[in-house]
Parts: sequence; structure tokens; C-alpha cells
Amino acid sequence: MSSSQATNTGEISKPSKETADKNRFIRGYIQYPARAKYYPTKDGKFKLAMLETFSTAKFAPIPRGEFPDLKLLDQSSRSSPAEDEDGDAPPDDIFTAADERDWHNIERAIRRAQLAAFDVIMCNYDMNWFGTLTYGWDFDEASRYVDVYTALKIWLSNRVQRYGFKYLIVPEYHKSGRIHFHMISNNPSIEVPKGSVIEWKYALDLAPAENPQGRAIYRNHKRVYNITAWRHGYSTAMKIGDTEEDRIAVAKYLFKYMKKQNGQKIGGRYFLKGGELLHPSYAYGSFDELKIEDEPVYSSYKEIGQLVYHKQSFI
Repeated sequence: MSSSQATNTGEISKPSKETADKNRFIRGYIQYPARAKYYPTKDGKFKLAMLETFSTAKFAPIPRGEFPDLKLLDQSSRSSPAEDEDGDAPPDDIFTAADERDWHNIERAIRRAQLAAFDVIMCNYDMNWFGTLTYGWDFDEASRYVDVYTALKIWLSNRVQRYGFKYLIVPEYHKSGRIHFHMISNNPSIEVPKGSVIEWKYALDLAPAENPQGRAIYRNHKRVYNITAWRHGYSTAMKIGDTEEDRIAVAKYLFKYMKKQNGQKIGGRYFLKGGELLHPSYAYGSFDELKIEDEPVYSSYKEIGQLVYHKQSFI
């Protein structure tokens, strides 16, 4: 769908030859004046998330592997490494100037990382558990990322391979100097035969959390669980609500910890992600061809030299 058109109802059609003839070519690829971003929904359709337009053709659908996928390119722009499974978010806009420095660059990098994380959270509706993973005091190297990450990577890889686990994790330094992780994930299961009985084993292996008096623990009126599969220390998990607003609230909570890093990315990354994640789909063409009828909840304009950039958000 990345090189095709889609209406806000999820109908897909190819760009017309007339539109292609009107648009510029760059590095062998056609550029278009408008790009719409869509998130997949539970019923297999698409939900309009964002519409970006330029006063001239500037968007080019680039196949993954040649240049960064779905990048907005200028004739002077250069490709950068694509987002890897455990990596940082690639740039998603062209607002790059040679004289940008220091905090302004850090703010932009944080916003890009937040947008990339938001895409993952909104596209993967089966990731409906929010948890925290903390290392115990018996883990002597909990303040050294390389040691912490090694143990975490083994734990995550095991669940991805065995269960079909999907996750997005934001690391944070606790005030004690030790690293812990905020995580949104799914909780898939596998069949485990035991004699003539089939049992289901879950990736997180959740157990209801209780206080020292044996009473159930609730937070914001939601039952709190412990992730018993996490044996390196303390853990908690709570079910995320089914609404779009619930997912947005979790995203904003994670954004707080990304911004808290102030550009000092823990382990060189704002977040980790893995598993068979769904990503946004994009449609390209003219504004008229994209047939956007929804009313945006947010709209902004920006002048870039002689160009005008218009962004509309629908979530």
C-alpha cells in the first residue's frame, strides 16, 4: 500500500498516470505533493492518522533496503540507516538545516523517536499490556547498560522466538542509578502437552500482585500483576484499555521517559522494539486524489524556504 492511494475508508487505488506525469522524479522515484498515513485496525481496515502536503511534489515512496522506507526526500538529502529491530527511530521529516545545533537537535530527535514509538503503539492493538521490569539488588551490574541489556535481550529473544512476543521498551535510570524498563507488549501463549492434557503457557506468565497482607493491588482502578517470567527482579503489569484514548495515554506516559533522557540516550537508543510488528501504511498522490474527508483534530503550517508544509493529524 506504500506506493498506492487509499481513501479514509480504506479503499485502495493506484495513482493515475496523469498524476505521475505531473510529479518530479528523484533518483528514479516519483515524488508526490501529498502523503497520508494510515494505521491498521482490528477489523482489517485502515484508519487515517496523518496527512502531510507540500506546495510542490516532495514525497517519494522509497522501497526498503535502497533508502529509508517512506522517507520525505529533498534533492540534497542523504539516506540514513533504517530503523533496526532494537534501534533508534530514523528521521521522518526534512526539517534539517546545517546550522541546527545542540538542544534544538535533541528536541527534534526526541520528537522523531516519540512519533516512531507512537506508530508502533497505535498499529499493534494486540500489544495491550503495560509493564515495568526492574533488576533486583542481587544483580550487581544493574547500573551498566551493557550488562543489563545482555540479560534483557536473552529474555526478550526467547519470548519472540517461542511465543510470537511483540514489545516496545523505554529504558530509564532510576534515582538510585539503576536501570529499569517501561514496556508495552502482547502476551501470547503456546500449547504445552502434559500427558493427555494440553496446557497453555503465556509469555509473561502473569500472577495477581498482592500486598504483604495478601490483598489484591490496584492502581488507577486496574488490577496489578507480577510478570513471573521475569526472574531478574521486580516487575508489574496492567491491562491496557480497549479504546484509542487508552493507547494514547500509555504513549504519552512513555514519551515522558524519552524526554527525561535529555538526548543522553541510554545505550544509544530512545527505545527498543522487537517481534513481528505492524507498521503504518502510506498513500501518495495529490490532495484531491487522496480524497480525505475527515476533519483533523490538529493542523499546522511551516514555511521552508519558498515551500509551504501543511500537516494535519486525525488522532
